[in-house]
Amino acid sequence: AVKSEHHLQNCLEVQMAQPMEPETYEKTKVCQLLVTFWPLLLGNVLEWYDFGVYSFLAPNMKDIFFHSSSVSAWAGYAVTFVLRPFGGLINGWLADRYGRRVAVLTSIIGMLTATFGQGLLPTFICCGDSWGTVGLVLLLILRALQGLSVGGELGPIVSYFAETAPPNRILAATGLLHSSAGLGFLSANLLVVLVVHVVGPEGMVMWGWRIPFLVSLVPGSIALWGRSKLAESTDFARLVMERCEDHMNSQSIAKDCARQRPRLKDHWRAVLIGFLSTCSPGVSYYSALWCPSYLKSNGLDQTSALLASCLFTCIAMASWLVLPFLNDVCCRIDPITITLAGSIGVALVSFPLFYLLSTSDNLRVMSVVVLGSYGVAAGIASSHLSVFVADLFPINLRALGFGMSFNVAMAFVGGSTPLVNAAILETEWTLGVGLYWSLMGGVTSLAAAWGVYCRRSGNLPSYLLGHREEHAKSFKVADEACPGDEI
Repeated sequence: AVKSEHHLQNCLEVQMAQPMEPETYEKTKVCQLLVTFWPLLLGNVLEWYDFGVYSFLAPNMKDIFFHSSSVSAWAGYAVTFVLRPFGGLINGWLADRYGRRVAVLTSIIGMLTATFGQGLLPTFICCGDSWGTVGLVLLLILRALQGLSVGGELGPIVSYFAETAPPNRILAATGLLHSSAGLGFLSANLLVVLVVHVVGPEGMVMWGWRIPFLVSLVPGSIALWGRSKLAESTDFARLVMERCEDHMNSQSIAKDCARQRPRLKDHWRAVLIGFLSTCSPGVSYYSALWCPSYLKSNGLDQTSALLASCLFTCIAMASWLVLPFLNDVCCRIDPITITLAGSIGVALVSFPLFYLLSTSDNLRVMSVVVLGSYGVAAGIASSHLSVFVADLFPINLRALGFGMSFNVAMAFVGGSTPLVNAAILETEWTLGVGLYWSLMGGVTSLAAAWGVYCRRSGNLPSYLLGHREEHAKSFKVADEACPGDEI
């Protein structure tokens, strides 16, 4: 009886969290999603902003906290990713059990605390060895908190967007979300360039490095306020209400709930394909973040190196925004097919591009050519990644499944990429870096090819996109019946 009462209370809370009916959300256009769900986008920008800030400041962070050790600085960066899968597991379970809204609120609080807190730490330079050691320990703790928060952010937010978007604009909506990650990288890149230009190298080491971390308080607080006003996602709210109707008068609610509890092991194929398909995009993202540090160590000034990385981000972000929209409007190609084609391209061009970069005598020009070209290949390969992975899992397992496939790959493969790149360079086998990039492109190509085969043979259902044509027709009929309700 107590469990039944608790279940009913959860149902009522989800219902109260919805100021509008599900049908109202389903008929909204993508531009309205931008207006309605800006807190999700802003929080996602903040998430990737923090990753970008640390990586772009890596040449300074290694002197401030790690006694000029590049490998140690990137190991500190990798701490975030060790905790990321656990965040995906915890917050993914939270999102699938209690709602997407609760999960995205939890994650933004953790992200904001971790990012802002890093800007307040004592250092060896300003506070001596004792307080510097305290600052280093706190830095690692805050990076771990960042990993937990970010690991729990993306699964619920992708599920929220995909489940709330109009059926004929799911790709465009998730592309908009994905491009907000690029905006976070771009914002971090440009701000670090500005601060370096204004305060100079000495000022950066003394105090300038704190500025990019501290300014996160303003957008983070705005995003937290906005998220607190969000309603629950349409599909999750409908799922909970259906369960309420089925079990309201049932005396065996505990047994029914146990039978309906999602099991990740039943979707092992989807988890594995999602994990392997994320490997190459993860390596691409974080290699682009690592490149400014590599270019500076080879004699290019920090501003030029950061601007070259900025070009990669701009091109990739444009791909994430434009390609899904065009696919929604005129192509309707399965995202898994686009991932396959793009990852083959990454596998083919990565090694030659890094060879050109590592052997060039004119780094200022070659860095722009190489990172721009790499941005095109990586942007195409990852343009549909979020919706592709979300499409692998049913509603009651989507946030958890996304977290345990995408987040684990981003943590252990993507997050370790700067450290792996730096370690390869320590062996003086420079071209091994480009070979590693191409190898990961090959891994993702094979995974996507396997996914295409499984889908055509009926072993990999399309849970999110499979029935969107059917849903779109039903909403069109509803709109025609009630023309005054069109938005």
